[in-house]
Formats: sequence, structure tokens, C-alpha cells
Amino acid sequence: MAVRQFRNTIHTQIRGKIRRRRVRDRREILDRAAHLYRTQGFHATTMAQIGAAVGILGGSLYHHIESKEALLYEIVEAGTRGLLSAVHEASRQPGSAGARLRAAILAHLRFSTDPARADYAVVFLNEIFNLRDPHMRRALLQLAKHYEDIFAGIIKDGVASKEFRSKVDVQMVVYAVLGMGNWTPRWFRPDGRLSVEQIANEYADLVVHGLSSRNTRPRET
Repeated sequence: MAVRQFRNTIHTQIRGKIRRRRVRDRREILDRAAHLYRTQGFHATTMAQIGAAVGILGGSLYHHIESKEALLYEIVEAGTRGLLSAVHEASRQPGSAGARLRAAILAHLRFSTDPARADYAVVFLNEIFNLRDPHMRRALLQLAKHYEDIFAGIIKDGVASKEFRSKVDVQMVVYAVLGMGNWTPRWFRPDGRLSVEQIANEYADLVVHGLSSRNTRPRET
């Protein structure tokens, strides 16, 4: 009985180590591939290059993934879900629509400029339409739509509470906010002149002040 229990314990420990190793290997593959896709593009990146970055033969990657396109899908999905989670949590904090919009913008920038996650965010922007599988592309575009809906919901709340102007093209404002946020990882440097928080505050000032119901001056024609 003691021998059997010992053997079962050893087998459990071994299975746990194998499981943890597989998870760690897969994450490493995703990280390395995301960096290569970001720096040299999806089409220019080969399986051999991804394998070399991980330390295995390119052919051995097929033990972990189905194809280069499936790997792209997984990277883009991980980046999109990470952004979605971060911004969703920020948008649910108590306070005015302006405060929630500021928090959402900051959450977006913190995620997309984080060195550990910036590759995923940029690959989403650059490479999503390189997915030829319509089901993959549709699933990711639906996730992106959920992401846009978070910002749209905050703006609509602000309009409903009269914090923001009533005549607001919500979709256009959402595109403007995401345009600023999505472009930032391309030029941001952690050792640069402005911190992520300072950049987020500048963006939020532009958007929140522009939406404010106090700004009711007629537009020049």
C-alpha cells in the first residue's frame, strides 16, 4: 500500500511538471511569435524563425500548434481579450462618465504599452486581416466590437446624464479614442519624455473636455 501511494504521488508530480512545462512552452511560443510578427510582419515570419526563437526546430512547432495562421489567431485573441478585460474593469469603477472614460483610456494605454503585452496589441492592429479563415476573423472582429461597445456605453451614459453634449456622434468619438490609443504603442518609449499616465491624461483631457456639455459654442462654418 505504501509503495502504491508513493508511486501514485510520483506520477502525479510528474504529470504536474509535464503540464506546467507544456503551458510554459506554449506561452513562450506565443510571446516569441508575437514579437516576430510585430517586428517583421506575419507573412515575412517563417516557422523556422519562430522555432529558432524558442529553441526548437520549426517542424517541432506543429506538436504545439496547427499552423502559422492558427498561431496568429491565438496571439490576436489573447491581445484582444486582455485589452477587453482591462478596459471593462476600469469602465465599471464608480464615478462620472468622464472619470470612467479617463480610467478606460488609461487602462488601454497601460495594457498596450506594457513591454510584456505590447507585441500582442500591435499584432492585433497590424495583422488581423491576414487571417484568411473567415470564422477566425469573424470571431475576433466580434471581440473588437465588444471592446468598442465599452467606450460607446460610457459616452452614451455621459450624454444621458447631460455631462456630455447631446449632439455627439458616438461612433466617431469611439474611433478617435481608439485611434489615439492604438497608435501609441508604435511610438511610445518607456524611457521617453512622457509616462503612460501623462499621455493618458492628455488624451482624456482632449476627449472629455471636447465632449463636455459646457462646450456649447456654435461651430464655425
